[in-house]
Amino acid sequence: MANYYYSTQNYIGKDWKENLGIADINFIRPDALYAFASHTFTTGGGTSNSPAAQSSFVSAYTSAGASWASNSNYFTSGEYNGFQKWTVPENATYRFVVRGSSGGLNKYYQALNNSNFNQYYGAEITADIVLAQGTLIQLIVGHKGEDAGTHFNIVGNSSEGDNAAAGGGGASYVFYNTSDANPIFAAGAGGGGSKTFSSLGHASLSNNGNNSAAGGLGYGLGGQNGNGGRANNGGSSYWSAGGAGWLTNGTGGNQSVNYNEAAGNSSNGATGGKAPRNNGYGGPRGTDGTDSGGNGGFGGGGGGFSDNAGCGGGAGYSGGAGCNNSVSNGCGGGGGTYSTGSATSVSTVLRNTHGDGTISISKL
Repeated sequence: MANYYYSTQNYIGKDWKENLGIADINFIRPDALYAFASHTFTTGGGTSNSPAAQSSFVSAYTSAGASWASNSNYFTSGEYNGFQKWTVPENATYRFVVRGSSGGLNKYYQALNNSNFNQYYGAEITADIVLAQGTLIQLIVGHKGEDAGTHFNIVGNSSEGDNAAAGGGGASYVFYNTSDANPIFAAGAGGGGSKTFSSLGHASLSNNGNNSAAGGLGYGLGGQNGNGGRANNGGSSYWSAGGAGWLTNGTGGNQSVNYNEAAGNSSNGATGGKAPRNNGYGGPRGTDGTDSGGNGGFGGGGGGFSDNAGCGGGAGYSGGAGCNNSVSNGCGGGGGTYSTGSATSVSTVLRNTHGDGTISISKL
């Protein structure tokens, strides 16, 4: 029987706690770096493609009782702004619940149709993995794609609002280093909310990203094998961008070169989301002057566009495709989902709530 410290530093047996049914007392192994039972990592107040500062994460977590978050030996910034780096406190099995974000909404249709507007959800992975004390784990918590109409009031303005394109959501990633061939987990995000519904807008529960609603050669193909959403340069009008994959950026709107995040034409295309190794930012929205579209969410979401466009693709292990307007205000594709082969008790489902991603970790 392993001995544990109670918070008063008295030795007591683990079985004593279990026999009395006391589940909420904090027990600490003598060799643990710090007390840890569980914690949920969040966006720290960051929005759209603007990640929070490290100080914001520290403030949010310490206010919630995670005193270890104020110690930079245990919690600090990762490789880029908005990346969180957590130190494993002891040798143990940890349960991860990794949730990708939703795409943004079309505010015009939300107001017009109340609860009947289209929204697309991220994936949720639950899995257990054995980790060694002192291991450094990096986390990206995906931000919801920005709503169409955030920068221009489209509510009640059917000439501008009906086809305004929301941004794709940012994926949530758990990984050691951005240079690794694969992450530990990647929970795909939903594509931008659209006027016309397609299940392709939800996150993919496979490794590959989804095509856009106007999916087809030249019309928005999802990424494969860890790459970003592919070229979306067919059709007409304006073009939203693809979500990032683990390895490469999402392809810009009306851009013929796969994984080039730049818009093919800055006057009618949005910017693709960035892969984690390229800073993980969401793609900036495109604009035709009225500025009614939405940015991609931090975590690699593809940028949306102003009126007469399809929506941005969600990020993931492989990115979802951006959409053009061949299908009236069609959705961008949802991003793909991945779990390392060393994880056990893996379950992957589609979330049923709209919003930012989160990453919860519990010591078993």
